[in-house]
Amino acid sequence: MKTKKKVFWNGIFVLSVFVLTIYGVFHGEDLEAMGEGCITIGTKGEGIDGIIRDGENGFLVERDDALAIAEIIETCVKDRGLCRRISEKACASAAGFSWEKNAGRNLEVIRGVKAMKI
Repeated sequence: MKTKKKVFWNGIFVLSVFVLTIYGVFHGEDLEAMGEGCITIGTKGEGIDGIIRDGENGFLVERDDALAIAEIIETCVKDRGLCRRISEKACASAAGFSWEKNAGRNLEVIRGVKAMKI
């Protein structure tokens, strides 16, 4: 597991938040942010919602809902314990993923399709 960023810097509370609102494709940046312990806010229906469990290891919002994003950030600033719990669970969730594992799974799918001789 990667080392998380410190929550405090010179006695000041620091909040690392990652928000990605690209439509239609899961690029993996969200997962990388989770692995670094960032509070990750993803968009429902855009791929990351299969990994983020809302309020547990990150947050999910409806597309283009800036108010919901602001409310999540405000909640996190006010509740440090929540931030720590979500950050820890985000790291743990991301630990099961890597570029190597993903490439291996993709190769398995390709080999399976090739074996079908379609």
